[in-house]
Amino acid sequence: MFTGGILTSFCFFLPWIKYDRSLIPRMVENPGPDVITMSGFETGGFLVILSFIAVLVILGVSIYRIKGKNLNNTRTLVLICNGIGLICVLLTLFLFIQARNSSMKKVADTLESIGFMNAFEDAIRLQFGGMGAVAGFIIVFIGAWNKPQLEVT
Repeated sequence: MFTGGILTSFCFFLPWIKYDRSLIPRMVENPGPDVITMSGFETGGFLVILSFIAVLVILGVSIYRIKGKNLNNTRTLVLICNGIGLICVLLTLFLFIQARNSSMKKVADTLESIGFMNAFEDAIRLQFGGMGAVAGFIIVFIGAWNKPQLEVT
């Protein structure tokens, strides 16, 4: 649980989206970097913050368990937080992909109508941060599900 929580918490600071402006023809000269990356906190808003809070709860429970303390129903708490966090991250990624596809179609239609023919499907892409967050939540789930039961005597 602890390993998955650490991985997921780091992934919120890694790039989730990369926007390569050099692949899209520019109508006017726009200064600025050609490649822009955005971390999870910059992309997701409320859903990402909610999933980050869930990861902090998971880490807190994991640290408490590592110190040898026994909390009743820690598996249930971790699984609930894990489910909330995973759903929020997957929903954020799904909404991004849906918005990207819609925007790409509009931009392609506009460029085609004014005479530009350029394939730029790779201009806006998902990066490893979002996928790493999903993988971290899966590791937390495996760790919580396989947590050894303490025998009560």
